[in-house]
This record gives sequence, C-alpha cells and structure tokens, in this order.
Amino acid sequence: MPSLSFSTAANALWLDSLPRQEWYLYFEIQGADAPPSEQRVPLNLALVLDRSGSMQGDKIAYVRQAAAFVVDHLGAEDTLALLQYDSVVDVLSPSAQVRDKAALKRQIQAIEARNKTNLSGGLLEGFTQAGSQKAANRVNRVLLLTDGLANKGVTEPTQLRKLAQDKFRQEGIGVSTFGVGADFNEVMLMGLAEYGGGNYYFIENPDQIPGIFQRELAGLLTVVAQQTVLMISFGDTGLRCERVYGYPGEISEGAVRVNFNDVFAGEKKAVLLKLVADAPLTQEGLSFHAELKYVDALAGFESTTSHKTIGIHRTADQQAYDQGLDPKLAEQIALFLVVDWREQAQNCADLRDFQTANALAQQARAYLEGYFSSHAPSEELNRLYQELLQYEKVLEEMPQMNAHMFSSSSKASRYSSYMRRSKREEED
Repeated sequence: MPSLSFSTAANALWLDSLPRQEWYLYFEIQGADAPPSEQRVPLNLALVLDRSGSMQGDKIAYVRQAAAFVVDHLGAEDTLALLQYDSVVDVLSPSAQVRDKAALKRQIQAIEARNKTNLSGGLLEGFTQAGSQKAANRVNRVLLLTDGLANKGVTEPTQLRKLAQDKFRQEGIGVSTFGVGADFNEVMLMGLAEYGGGNYYFIENPDQIPGIFQRELAGLLTVVAQQTVLMISFGDTGLRCERVYGYPGEISEGAVRVNFNDVFAGEKKAVLLKLVADAPLTQEGLSFHAELKYVDALAGFESTTSHKTIGIHRTADQQAYDQGLDPKLAEQIALFLVVDWREQAQNCADLRDFQTANALAQQARAYLEGYFSSHAPSEELNRLYQELLQYEKVLEEMPQMNAHMFSSSSKASRYSSYMRRSKREEED
C-alpha cells in the first residue's frame, strides 16, 4: 500500500457561453497510517531558540520545557543541534547523535533571556548545523522559535523568506516557525515556513509552547513520505495559471509545480488551481496531467510516482453543464475563496481601512450562505462559517483595541486562515 493517497476534482464540462472562461482544478493528497515506531524515519533537527530580552519570565521557562520534551523523545538514531540567539548566536550543542540527554537538558536549563533578536543569524546557523548531518533518508528540519521582530542581521522579510526557500530547494532542509505573543512579524514567519517546506504556529500564550512543540514533533516522528512534489501540466492549451491556493506554487508556461515536502501520517495537503484563457478557445476538449512524485518512507524509501489525467469538454448545453458540476470542487472553491477574502480583510484592517475589511468579510459570509442554500454544508465549511461570524465581531471591536490586543487579534485571524488553507484543522 502506498504511503500517499491522491485524488482530484474538476468539472466535467465548461460552458462556452460564459463571458469569462476560467477553470478550477483541485488536488489533494493524504498520508497513510503511521508506521510502527521502530520503522520511523530518523530525525535531523536544529532547535533554534530566541533568548532575547523579551523572552524573560514565563516564555523562557516554557521554552526550556518544550526543548527538554524534544530531547526526551529523540533516539540514538536521531541528530540534534541546540542553538540560542539574541544579538549573537551561540551553538550550545553542535549537531550530533542524541546520546547524552542529561547533558543536553542541562544546557537547556541554563538558557537565559538577554539582548536583541538576530533572527537571521540564528536561522542561518540552524541551517548550517542541520546541513552538517543531512541525509536523504532523514527528516531534515530547523525549528525556529521567536517572540519578536528581527532587528539585527538580515531583517527584511522577503530576504529572509528567500533564504529559507533557497535552503529548502537546494539542500532539502525545511524550517518550521513558532511565533510567541503579539510582537513578532507573523507574515514573515508564515512565509519562512510556507516557502521553507515546514509548518507555522502562532502561540498566543506562553503556556502553549510545550504542547505546540509536541504537536510538531509528533508529526515529524510519523513521516510517511518525503520530497513530495506535485506537477500539473496543461501544455499549449491557451491557458495560464492565475492563482494557486493552499500552498506556494511555482508557475511556469503550461505547468505548475507544488513542493509539499514531508507528509505526516494522516496529514492532508491540497491545492486549488485557477486557470484562465486570455483569448477564446477553439478546441473541443482540454486535458490536464498531474504527476505526484515522492519518496515512500513506508516502502524502503523507494521513489514513487502517481499519475492523474483530467479531461474537460466544451458544451453549449446549460443543463449538461450543471449536471457535470463536481460537488467536491464546489466545496473547495468556496473554502479557498472565502479564506482568501478573510486574509484580504485582515490586510485592510491592519491598514485601518475597516470599511473595506468589513465589506470583504461580508462578501465572504454571503458567498458561503449562497453556497449553503444549494449544498449541504460540510463540517469543514461549517467551521469556517462560524469563524467568519466571530471574525466580523472582532472587526467591529478592532478600532477600539489597544495596540497589544489589535496585534494579537490580527495574528489569530491570519493563523486561522493559514490553518484552513493548509488543511490543518485537527490542530485547533
């Protein structure tokens, strides 16, 4: 049995009388059940911890607890590097096999909060340490925790994102980011994780730090597929990809590439493509080819490829078109469009343009209500709808919020959107 299941959704027909021709294609993968613990993929981790001055008190105490948890759950086959950073970067323990857990935990207990936040320095050294023990049949991952803004070294978010993206593409080392409190740049940390092949977490209260670290580690300990890449080809059809929803996509002429990286047991990952025609099409049918490549960690790390072909045909028959609509596709279009409108609303709210923010939130709600009028609501969309109702209330309160509450609310909204489009509902 392969470690990944692979499914698609698309409408069978397109209606040639529509004024604007556009096509949505949905692709979803899901990890198989976890392997026995003795067969798990070894981990190669670099744990990079912010110990800047703002981390003092409860935050640093919970960070120590979380780091000790990671150490306790690694085995002799795993490698770990332990780093701390403020204005400078200190390698407390270079990357090596986990043998003396007591010594590692003594180093963890000695971590104290100090100065500024050289996030880029900590991240780069984390990549260096993980790279020194990198192996094809290991999960190679940097875990970066911070509670503040990058204010030393490389501080520009797009440069930091490119740094993570390059390391992921060139060396296969992913990065998961953990933002604590209300003062960090969530757009930057989210970008590091999305383009760096990892996960992003918003930790609103310090006491959540250990539990969220446990969640990430639990996934890393049950990796069933690695180097997972989805390539969708549509050739010289006169179409172009206007948008990829869900995960970052590399759009080229006639093709889209999505790098999903590691897939955990039971984990779901998905993308929705929006394709458009800039000129009227003359062909009677369109064909799309999807190729999913991955290393199957449950089958001796064999390289595996799955193929799907989607055919869509032209029609002038409205009734035939309506009968050919795919309900799964309609559901996922609703989800991704609504999540996107909510993210746009939060961008406007951050600029204090509450009128536009409210209009976008109401547009999202109206779209879902229209969908519910003709479709049975799924649990996924029901949950999103309830979040939208709550978000509209938050938008009403935002103009009167103090700076701390405003920042925290903004982060919570973006995190909720991120969780929905990355299919990580089980972590709520």
